Amino acid sequence: MRIRALQIVLIPFLFWTTALHSAEVTPEIQLYNAAKEGRLREVKSMLADGVDVNAKNAAGRTALMSAAYYGNQKIVREFIVEGADVNLADANGRTALMIATANQKIMVVEELVKAGADPTLKDKNEKTVVEIAEKTKNKALIKLIESASE
Repeated sequence: MRIRALQIVLIPFLFWTTALHSAEVTPEIQLYNAAKEGRLREVKSMLADGVDVNAKNAAGRTALMSAAYYGNQKIVREFIVEGADVNLADANGRTALMIATANQKIMVVEELVKAGADPTLKDKNEKTVVEIAEKTKNKALIKLIESASE
C-alpha cells in the first residue's frame, strides 16, 4: 500500500521535473537572465562568445529591455557599446527607453538618451515616452525626457 501511494506521488513529479529540465535554455535566454540579475561579467562573456545582443525572447523583449527594466545601468551601457539597437520594440511596441521611464530608472534613461534612443516613438497604445514619464509624476524624469524630445 505504501509503495503504491509513493508511486502516485513520485511518478507525476518525475514527469514534471523531466519536462521542466528538458526545455532548452538558449544562450539568448541566459543573456536575458544575466541582464535582469545584474551579472555584468557573465554578460560580457556571453557577448564575447557571440551571443546576439539584439535577440528577442517570446514576448519580443531584448536583454537591453531586461536590464533597463531592472535599472542595471552598467549592463545597459555594455549593451550599447556592443551595438544594441536602443530603438527595438517588444510585442507591445515598448522600447527600452519606455520601459526604463515607466520604472523611473533615471540613470538608465540618461544612458539610452545619450545612445540615441528615440523619444518620439509610440507603443501599440499610441503612447510616447513623454506621456509615460508624465504618468510617473517624477519631475526630474519628465524634465529629462522633455529635453530629449526637443
